Amino acid sequence: MLAEESNPYNRKGSLITYNVNGMLDIPTGHQANKHGIIKHYAVHDVKFDPTRLSFVSTGADRKLRIWSPPDEEEAEADPNSMDGELIVPSWTCSTLGTLNRVPHDLAFKPSSSILAVGEK
Repeated sequence: MLAEESNPYNRKGSLITYNVNGMLDIPTGHQANKHGIIKHYAVHDVKFDPTRLSFVSTGADRKLRIWSPPDEEEAEADPNSMDGELIVPSWTCSTLGTLNRVPHDLAFKPSSSILAVGEK
């Protein structure tokens, strides 16, 4: 099987947030490793949960993901740091599910965490 060539337009950054320091952060999410090449997928919709500090996203990878603030235990040493500085990721990601079709629209019921997902 031939390895897929890397497309110059296929790069991270389909989902960008600001962290607590006001700096840009690119969460690792809607992507997959295809034959040794990282494939980044378009993000179709993002909605903030009205009842907690988290948000959900859908993408062309057919995944529904929830993004939450990290726990303090998730801090790890920066491999590029000379003094072992700790890095706390801005968001942790959990996959809520893989859908049959590419989802496009998300909607929360007002004042609740009940979520509707539009696939087609």
